[in-house]
Amino acid sequence: METELIFATREDFQDWLKNYGQTNEGVWLLFGKTKTLKTLSAEEALEEALCFGWIDGLINSIDEHKYKKYFSQRRKGSKWSEKNKNIVEKLIKEGRMTGFGMQAIEEAKRSGEWEKVRDRNVTDTQKSEFESLIKDYNQAYANYLTTAKSTQNNFVGFYFEAKREDTRLKRLEKIIGLLEQNKKLM
Repeated sequence: METELIFATREDFQDWLKNYGQTNEGVWLLFGKTKTLKTLSAEEALEEALCFGWIDGLINSIDEHKYKKYFSQRRKGSKWSEKNKNIVEKLIKEGRMTGFGMQAIEEAKRSGEWEKVRDRNVTDTQKSEFESLIKDYNQAYANYLTTAKSTQNNFVGFYFEAKREDTRLKRLEKIIGLLEQNKKLM
């Protein structure tokens, strides 16, 4: 069975990572969507995870009050997003990175992953094709048109990065759901 954990504060998650971060490969963290469930935020959890050489991954809704996000040890050769590189640069300046987190960065620098740019570059053709796919979903399309160009590129890139058609369809469903709620990709 997959482990699900809930932490009220970032310090609680930090303590867990200190004790189990090198022996546990991954866990689902539960987060509150409303004030009824008091948890650390996903952003706080990501910062703590990066400090210990961990990374966030899949996200699943549970109900109207909570969702879960998967956190795991970063694998060698895994991709570093620009967002996460910026976060760890801030954490280094603040003196919060652990040896495990620094080790993950050094490995990425050795393998060349650190230097790769991860911003999504999409073509006009891809953007046009994507827009034709979501045009019939009035609320999703209207919200898409009001987002920043970089956010639009994230949606388009996320869709087109999928190699298989069934994966693209699943991603399109997810994108439409997010856009209908006026949310961004996480």
